[in-house]
Amino acid sequence: VYDWGLWRRIAIRDLEKLSSQIKGKVTASEAGRMTSMHRSHLPNLERRGEIKSVFLGNKQGIRLYERNELVNK
Repeated sequence: VYDWGLWRRIAIRDLEKLSSQIKGKVTASEAGRMTSMHRSHLPNLERRGEIKSVFLGNKQGIRLYERNELVNK
């Protein structure tokens, strides 16, 4: 169960697609804890090309980071 503070009804097929997309990815807060830096520093790393992210949703979406890219930071 993921609690991202969003409450919406979604179709089961969309939920299955989402779960396959988030496998191996973490939120900005989790990434900040893993790298011992503030989560607001992650977009800077992304702009420099050091890490990549995936954006899920529309303008109120969630940015996810690859777990294996963060381990090396």
